[in-house]
Amino acid sequence: MLQAIVGQQISTKAAASVWKRLVELLEPEVTAHQLNTFTREEIQACGLSWRKVDYALGLSAAIVSGQLDFDLLEQSDDDAATKMITTLKGFGPWSAEIYLMFAEGRRDICPSADLAIQIGYQRLKNLKEKPTAKELITFLEPWRPHRSAGCLFLWHLYGSTSLD
Repeated sequence: MLQAIVGQQISTKAAASVWKRLVELLEPEVTAHQLNTFTREEIQACGLSWRKVDYALGLSAAIVSGQLDFDLLEQSDDDAATKMITTLKGFGPWSAEIYLMFAEGRRDICPSADLAIQIGYQRLKNLKEKPTAKELITFLEPWRPHRSAGCLFLWHLYGSTSLD
């Protein structure tokens, strides 16, 4: 979940760089308890905005206090899990969907607000304009219950330079 915070609204390359510095800071292990041993300034120096530092520390506090129950999260259906995650400050639907898709390996997640997925779909269907998040949900409905795999394909399609 911390990695989702890092990746919010920045490029994949920038997120990888910030994540690398954060992992180095938190060595030997990235945990909520380990994060709490550092100051806001030390965390921010890894490349996080002050707002993301607040989100990271809020996530850490939710984990340490037990407010965020990963066992319950894992047992919940996709909608309930998304709602649980979005109660945390700094976690909107995109962050929740990214976590569920990558960390939990859920098979039918559709982060429709993701710009890369929207552009990937635009390229796939040769559309003049990229679809909105709402349109994309409708367009990807036939891909159920495997929308996660389809969205991974769309990310790769977006990242393909051979199409430009």
